[in-house]
Order: sequence, then C-alpha cells, then structure tokens
Amino acid sequence: MKPPGMYTAVIRSWETSKQVENHEYPITVNPFVPEILNNTDHRKLITSGNEAVLSFVYAPEGSKLVTETSLEMIRGVCLSWFKNDTSIQKEFESPLPRNLIAVSMSEKNFNVGGYCQEFSPSGELEIPDNDSFNYQKLSQNVQATYYTEGGVRYLAGICYYPVINGKYEDLLNDQAVIVEADMKAEPYPLQNREVSSNMIDNKKYGRDCKTAGKRVVVECSGENDTIRRHWEWDINSRMYVSTKCEECLIDGFTYKWID
Repeated sequence: MKPPGMYTAVIRSWETSKQVENHEYPITVNPFVPEILNNTDHRKLITSGNEAVLSFVYAPEGSKLVTETSLEMIRGVCLSWFKNDTSIQKEFESPLPRNLIAVSMSEKNFNVGGYCQEFSPSGELEIPDNDSFNYQKLSQNVQATYYTEGGVRYLAGICYYPVINGKYEDLLNDQAVIVEADMKAEPYPLQNREVSSNMIDNKKYGRDCKTAGKRVVVECSGENDTIRRHWEWDINSRMYVSTKCEECLIDGFTYKWID
C-alpha cells in the first residue's frame, strides 16, 4: 500500500556515510540544523486555542529557494495532520510560498517552541530535570523531536525542510516517514492505546517490539481487531508492507491497561 498522497533517500548516518541498523538515523541530544536555515528572515507561529502548534520559517520575501513540489507535499501533510482544526486548515488554502524553508508541526498536547526543532508539552513552563528532549532525522528533510517523561519517549513534533532547488527530491519517502512516525507515537499523556486517536481513526498503534529491535507500528484487522501485524514503510519496494509478528500478536491478546 502506498502512502496517502504522494519517493527514498539513501539512509545515511549524520556523521558518516555508513548505513545505520534498521535503516534509521541515530537519536541525538542536539538537533540537526541544515544550512538552509542560514537564510532565515522571520518566523510565523500559528495558534490553536492558546497554544502555538505550527510554525513557518521564511527566507527573505521574493526568495525562491525550494521546490514547489516539496511545498505541495508538506501542504497536503499539514492538511491531514490538522484535519480537525478548521482555523489552521485556512493557512493551507493556497499554495505555500517559495521562501518557506521550514515547517514545524506539533503532536497532540505539545506546542512549538522558540526555534523550529523545539517543542514542549502544552502548558508546561518548566521541564522537570529528569525529563529530556532528543532528536532524530527521519530523512534528509524530515526531523523528529522526542520528549522523554517518566522513562517513556513521546513524539513531540516534526520539522520539515522543503527540498532546495537542484537537490534530489524523494517526496514519497519524506511523506511516508512522517506518517509512520505519527502512527508509532505514544499518545501524550500516556493512555490506553486501545482508545488512542490512532487506534480509533486508523486501527494502528505504536509498540516497542523486542523481536524487531525497534519501535514499530502495529496494524489491527480481522474480527474484533484480533489480527495484529507490523505496518511499515519499505525503502526498497517503496510501499507500506504488513508482516506477521508472533510477539505483537500475543501482546495484542494479553495487553491490559492499568490506570
């Protein structure tokens, strides 16, 4: 199954050209800052209620630094990401300008912070000392920010850097890694996964699978959602694939939420 909407970059380490285990970039303590941000002129925050949940970083007006196709891809992603917020959807009624060089989207119950890779829990003025933030490139143009609280890692938000003119575009892959990151995210605050929005809307949830050695998306199907398989983006076939996993199947039967 292809991603809803829209191609795969060679997966490389941040520091070397060696491919990383599980086709993933490492999780780091500092965010990756692409050179295109050196062209920053100003930033715009978009609010929902009293929280800033979306931000745009712009180069000087009139600049045409990025491709129209990458802007159109992230426009479609944002329309889906904020599908339940009509006020934010209005920001995407028209094509995005060519001087837009970074788009930051917060996860539910998080808001955008002081710079494009920064996110924080909604309503939090100070982060407890035992909590932390980490970062991970998901592709050459996509970066995730994670927030760890009580030993649980949550996806706080995604930052997308539109493709620079003349650079290789892999928009299908960029879109797919954003979708997959959202689907495998733990709901914040922590809750029963069986009643999470991803489970209700998409019949999917995230889980740390020891067999796979990584966090995966589990897709539910069949009568009473009893069939549970891994659902992930395959960089070779360039499609989403479902694979059997005995561990996740058993977990589906034995999982019990305790308040």
